[in-house]
Amino acid sequence: MALDAGTEFAKAGFCVMEESEREQGFLPANMFARLEPVTWTTNETALPSEVGYVLDESVCPAVLHPKYGQDLKRAVQHGQIREHDIIRKYKPLVFGEAEGSRTRQQIEKISNELQRCQSAQGLDHDHQTRFGPLDLMRDLLGYMFRYVLSVIAEAHTNLAWPIWVDTHKYESWKPQENIEIALPLPVATTPEQVLLIKEAAKQAGLPKVLVCGEPAAALMFHLFRNQHESMIGEPVMIMDIGAGSGDFDAWEILSIAPFRARQLTAPRTEWCGGGTINTMYRVLFLRSVLDYKLNILRSLERSGNPMTWDQLGDRLEAEFEGAKKDFRGTNDDPPYKIHIKGLPAIPARNMPEKDTLHIPGKAIRDAHATHIDQLHGIIQGALERLEDKVISGTVSRMPRELLLAGGGSNNILVRQEIRRRFETRDFKVAFPSGERCEVTVALGSIVLLADKGLMTERIVRRAYCVGRWEEPEDLRAFPEDVWHHSEQDNKTRILMSRFFCRLEQSIPLQYKTSVVGWRGPMAEDVATDDGIVIEERLFYSDTVSDDGIVLEGNNSIDEMPDPLLFKIPQRYFRNFDKKKNRSTGQEWYYLDYEVSLLLDGDDMIFQITIPKHGRFLNPPNRYGHDPIILQGRYDCSGSFKLVNVIDDTE
Repeated sequence: MALDAGTEFAKAGFCVMEESEREQGFLPANMFARLEPVTWTTNETALPSEVGYVLDESVCPAVLHPKYGQDLKRAVQHGQIREHDIIRKYKPLVFGEAEGSRTRQQIEKISNELQRCQSAQGLDHDHQTRFGPLDLMRDLLGYMFRYVLSVIAEAHTNLAWPIWVDTHKYESWKPQENIEIALPLPVATTPEQVLLIKEAAKQAGLPKVLVCGEPAAALMFHLFRNQHESMIGEPVMIMDIGAGSGDFDAWEILSIAPFRARQLTAPRTEWCGGGTINTMYRVLFLRSVLDYKLNILRSLERSGNPMTWDQLGDRLEAEFEGAKKDFRGTNDDPPYKIHIKGLPAIPARNMPEKDTLHIPGKAIRDAHATHIDQLHGIIQGALERLEDKVISGTVSRMPRELLLAGGGSNNILVRQEIRRRFETRDFKVAFPSGERCEVTVALGSIVLLADKGLMTERIVRRAYCVGRWEEPEDLRAFPEDVWHHSEQDNKTRILMSRFFCRLEQSIPLQYKTSVVGWRGPMAEDVATDDGIVIEERLFYSDTVSDDGIVLEGNNSIDEMPDPLLFKIPQRYFRNFDKKKNRSTGQEWYYLDYEVSLLLDGDDMIFQITIPKHGRFLNPPNRYGHDPIILQGRYDCSGSFKLVNVIDDTE
């Protein structure tokens, strides 16, 4: 199944498959017809991403119960939740984006109320529960997962799953069948944010989780739906414009049966989705009437429709959605009319009469300007990078088409401006009818989940390295605090980076690369029967990947929390060459070793290999007989551009 927790709406879909179909290694021919979108309690395939919380003081400690969809509407009608306490469009906040900051006060308020209640129940501060963005995502994913289980139970009775109206009963129920879940995210999601989402999924009780990129999912939906032999070797670009973000990706189709593709360039994200246009109108309008603020608020109150300035902004933001949909982008578009009881007449500010606000075409275009500029920047940058790859020969030719997907692509003005900027005789901007579907990303995510070999290559987004003690040609070019004196040979060295892979590098799902080095343990340290433990520090960076960067004091490269520790028993040193420092007389052992990075999907292994006699031999058997091998296994979720990341959260 796929759970697409979007900024504006949550969508989901599923596909029931036999295990034998999964084992064949590629998607069945009728896969597309078997993708099933989920209809929510609102009778729509898109569930508004809004939640209200009811504080339950009948239990100790007190807990919060989230309400969604029709349950949320009923809770508001019954007075359990006030309208202004509903949290909306909170996905950007979960991802640390500023545009979600208006919900921070709501979250703090909920958290404070929960803690006050738990304090009144006698719980001290250390045992009280705090509420934050992680809890928002945990609750939404948990609700979506349990609801989809209920939909599957009713739709596929042959599974003999229990059918419960109260979906909370599924919390303690586990089916015999194997369930895998795709979570599509913006491609700019950082590795730390990926881990946050996976932690939310784990707390919500979700089993196996795949994190995938939203544009890749939308593109796979389109390509799998329209696959044809003529597509082989054809570069394809997509711009997925959601309510919160605009995401770009580019792929090349390698084969149709089985369906295989490779990523051509690093995807890009801007938090400039369709919802930001509404926010921009709110900002521009409220700024234009700031001198009339007191007059407007008094007029609203006198009319029996009191609002705060922020509540008026929320209303304008919601009403502007209609203006976007109604606007055709022509010079003769009439002003869009909004009716808000109590608005005063201020003709100079597009309020020609009481209770009425006009939104002229210029105001609509002004609200779109930043959004469109950001989309243009993403597309232009991607085209330039692809052109560089064509020149270098890593990509065969430039794409001939840009596909638009996502709810934000329904905006006529956005499509017009993208076409005006980029369309030529040889390059077209298309808006396929299939991409107008709200569940495009969710269903495309299922395609990615069902065939994990579909993506043959992906782009590195986090580069890993080890440190090597290097002798620079010009030592004085480096500050003395990074100089290190070697006991073995009295030479001065500096710890510098040696990367296993480069940022933006395209690598296959199965990948191995190695870095060779040497160590010189002092003889006095290995005199005991226990031998010694050698530490290999591991580093990573999301911004640089060049060799020869000084590691100490570098803010661009971070050290991984768990270094590799490998123990060499004292008996092995009988086989190693012993050397002596001529100045000090100290003895030390010389040994070659190799650090390898092995990738298999999301399984990342660092392996250290030391030849039994301490020296590499000539190929092909450079390690010799019975080498010393140590492995450390890591989770590299988020290290790539969110294409194919699998993890068992059980």
